Amino acid sequence: MKKTTLILLLLFTFTKINAQLVDEEINFNNLTSTTDNDLVNKFIQPYPNDYTQVSDGNNGYYLKTNLQGEATRPLKLCSKFKGIDTESMIISVDYKVETYPTGPVGFGSNSVGIFIAKNTGESILSTTLSENSLYLYGLSNPNSTYVAPVFGANFTDGKWYRLTFQLTKIATNKFSISSKIYDIGVNGNSNPILKVTNTREGFNYFFNQTNDINIHFVGGWWGNVKYLDNFKVYGFKNGSNCSNLSNNDFHLGSNIIVYPNPFTNQITINKEVTKINIYNLNGQLISTHSDINKEISVEKLASGTYLFEIFSPEGVQIKKLVKN
Repeated sequence: MKKTTLILLLLFTFTKINAQLVDEEINFNNLTSTTDNDLVNKFIQPYPNDYTQVSDGNNGYYLKTNLQGEATRPLKLCSKFKGIDTESMIISVDYKVETYPTGPVGFGSNSVGIFIAKNTGESILSTTLSENSLYLYGLSNPNSTYVAPVFGANFTDGKWYRLTFQLTKIATNKFSISSKIYDIGVNGNSNPILKVTNTREGFNYFFNQTNDINIHFVGGWWGNVKYLDNFKVYGFKNGSNCSNLSNNDFHLGSNIIVYPNPFTNQITINKEVTKINIYNLNGQLISTHSDINKEISVEKLASGTYLFEIFSPEGVQIKKLVKN
């Protein structure tokens, strides 16, 4: 017993030593060529040209998102991280609002988002701006400190904003997470003015220093987010995984169709899925389904609107469904 305890202690110490606390920033001002730039060197993207590095018209660059429809294919940061112990982890990204010229108007699914994911691509903690509301996902049994998403944040066309995601451990497997959006002006360099905040406390059993995590970012033009810049991560870096992952290993699931919507007692999914988490509009986890065929019984749900977090071999997608 003493020998086993010593081995586990040494392994945990070794893990912490190799995970270095860093403050990593990527601002896209390096563009030597199409094969030597921050996009190529710092990220992997699921499909070519989903995101492109473009000039800001002066001496700098930023990232243009070409995603249309639901923004379900994120950028994966090359740097690999560990979960947290005593330090907080802080992740942020700047985004510029530009109204999509045709098609849907308003902030659609995942206008902009930050995801903490397993090596398999499964999201374990995330924050997203979706339909003009700021959401938090990934904690079970949230307590009464939870604040509901703020609606109608009134984002201005042509302005830059900053999305921040902060995670703090407050007890064993228990975390406080918060998401905030700041107005940083037309040029993206004004003093930040807080516009929206969302916080909650609860449990997560994967986000710790024994497990590797990956950071994903997403922005979608149909959600009126056209440009991204100034990606920042403060946390325990644990090497890079770009050299041994293919581009297909981490995109969020696409082309998943759930019907009918509205539904009554049953829904049908058009493809194989491995798990479904169902949340109410306050972000509270209502139920989890893991033994799934294409038809799922949801008769125990009360009437109302729900967010379905759907896991498939391709990744994760969130659908908003209404029960009559």
